[in-house]
Amino acid sequence: MKVAIVHSFYRSGQPSGENLAVTAQIEALSQAEVEVALVGRWSDREVRHPWDPVRVAMITATGRGGDPTAELRRLRPDLVHVHNLFPSMGTRWLGQWQGPIVATVHNYRPLCANGLLLRDGHFCTDCVSHGTLNAVRHGCYRDSRMATIPLAVASAGGARRNPVLQRAEAVVFLSQSQREIYVEAGMDGGKSHVIPTGIPDITADASSPRNGWMFAGRLTPEKGLAALLNIWPDTEPLAVWGAGPLAAQMQAIAPDGIRWYAGDRADVAKALAGAEGLVFPSLAMEVHPTVVIEALRAGTPIVAREATVSAALVERFGVGAVYDGGAPSLRSALAFCRQGGSDLRTAARDCYERNFTEERWVKDLKSLYSAVL
Repeated sequence: MKVAIVHSFYRSGQPSGENLAVTAQIEALSQAEVEVALVGRWSDREVRHPWDPVRVAMITATGRGGDPTAELRRLRPDLVHVHNLFPSMGTRWLGQWQGPIVATVHNYRPLCANGLLLRDGHFCTDCVSHGTLNAVRHGCYRDSRMATIPLAVASAGGARRNPVLQRAEAVVFLSQSQREIYVEAGMDGGKSHVIPTGIPDITADASSPRNGWMFAGRLTPEKGLAALLNIWPDTEPLAVWGAGPLAAQMQAIAPDGIRWYAGDRADVAKALAGAEGLVFPSLAMEVHPTVVIEALRAGTPIVAREATVSAALVERFGVGAVYDGGAPSLRSALAFCRQGGSDLRTAARDCYERNFTEERWVKDLKSLYSAVL
């Protein structure tokens, strides 16, 4: 079986879980004896052109440009797997390609200009229910009305008119909650499949000693760290792992005793294995946060803010506690996870082994490919 992976890579200066997931998928499928070819575009290369913002706007609004058809014809794959086309690939080629297509949806951009379903710190589906002019009015992409216009044009009509969702024979969602949002927004549920991204195993001892709590993520508004720091109990140790544009602001408002770290994913994985729990305060719905799966792999319980994909996972599998955004609820959630001790850590590790291993991910993908072919 020969599969062509189509993906437009975001800039390396803006760390992307999507980029990491695509790279991991290529490696995992290759090791599972699937012939994989990457057809990619790299924003780091194309952003050097002085007219790049105009080019991206035109591709996004019209769907013309960044056409991978010539490369696909040369490769002659049995199947094309589309991940992300924004910002460097268009969509017009989808209607011309004759072979089967599978698509993975990593965000909410077909429904929302900023891809987060988030505005002013709150869940928002105004564009789904009232039209994408709302995104322009609020400058939802990069706080700019002008930058938002091409994305608002592209997402007009939502899931019902999205070229990728309409063309693909099968659409992969990364969580059941994400799938439900898309189906409610008009996506054809009959060709939707939930296949969470799996990650390679690292042997973890769920009974090992734990000390302190941990946040890990990019320091941007939607990650919710500012709101967490405002209600964090003085008596609880918290280690913050991450970098981003709000780093200085977060450190300025943080209570005494908060520790700050920077490191790669291996460093984060090691820290998770020694933490009492991962605190995930995201304001956005999210899709399938890798750090949450890394916590489960380490046998580390999760304290998640309510009304997110991660909160739904915590409640479904019993691997932590959910809080409502207030200080009393947070303290109760921390206490619950601490009291759960080794039993809760074992549940977290078991959840990973049953649902989020790389082996299961690859098996499910190969089964889907075979069914589509």
